[in-house]
Amino acid sequence: MALNTDSLMFFSFSLFESGVRRIVRALDPTACSGGAAEFKGVYEWLFARLRRHGWNYQAGDPSIFLDLYRTFRNTLHNNGAFYPPSGKDQEVTWRGNAYRFQYAAIPNFYGWEFNIMLLRELVSLNFSIMSSELVGKLPAIQ
Repeated sequence: MALNTDSLMFFSFSLFESGVRRIVRALDPTACSGGAAEFKGVYEWLFARLRRHGWNYQAGDPSIFLDLYRTFRNTLHNNGAFYPPSGKDQEVTWRGNAYRFQYAAIPNFYGWEFNIMLLRELVSLNFSIMSSELVGKLPAIQ
């Protein structure tokens, strides 16, 4: 069940992920295997570091949001059906909404409205990270 936004969803997340990895390397070249570790570990490291410097994402826990987006992106890689390595269903709750991913099924929330919500939130999170004091003090990243 491919939507016209699938490529947009992949590309946007890839750009965000690449940027987060570059920020982590700039902050500490040895952290998270030089930023090359599993992405969940990379963004959790970055959020912990940002929080130690007073950063707070007003919309909620950014790790939960990225868990939702990552799970959805991985689902898109499987033609829209959820096939986790564990073989088990998964549920992620973001902003009071429970998003249930059932094994071997296409999520019932998959569509334009959900995709656009993810993209808006990703832009908001990216802006929050990029405008944080810690990241703002970094020299230009090549």
